[in-house]
Amino acid sequence: MKYIFSLILLLVGTPVLYAQSIHFTPVTFSNLYIGDGHAAQGDGEIAGNALETSMDVIFSVRLIRKGTMPLNYPRAEDDKYIMAMGVHKELKNALKIASANLLDWLQYQHDLTLQEATQVMSTTIEYTIAEIADPEQMVVAKIEKKKLKDLPLRR
Repeated sequence: MKYIFSLILLLVGTPVLYAQSIHFTPVTFSNLYIGDGHAAQGDGEIAGNALETSMDVIFSVRLIRKGTMPLNYPRAEDDKYIMAMGVHKELKNALKIASANLLDWLQYQHDLTLQEATQVMSTTIEYTIAEIADPEQMVVAKIEKKKLKDLPLRR
């Protein structure tokens, strides 16, 4: 994984994530940094900051062994969405990475072919530009869980 700071961005640079979200992040280093807390943040964090605040955090970490599920970039889910992040210096490439990340997840989680997963995405995907002020842009590709309810889950 190219972005050592992905865990930081995943937790604090994304306005679509909040308490009770589940975060999946590739781990390439031994330290854990939560980052700064945001009481509010608009899409894109266009001024380079948000409404910064202190935070009390309770979290748990569960290690998912390499090879268990495809995970090259951060992902998350909450009660409404599954979400895949893409980070790149060019917004167009961040969008492509987020889309490919979500495509991998759909194929794995629902045991779909590439064509099936592409069809599902083409009719359900939503995007949020989560970070545009920094040199590295972040796009979140997401699908509402209710739109996936009729798909089989991998056991």
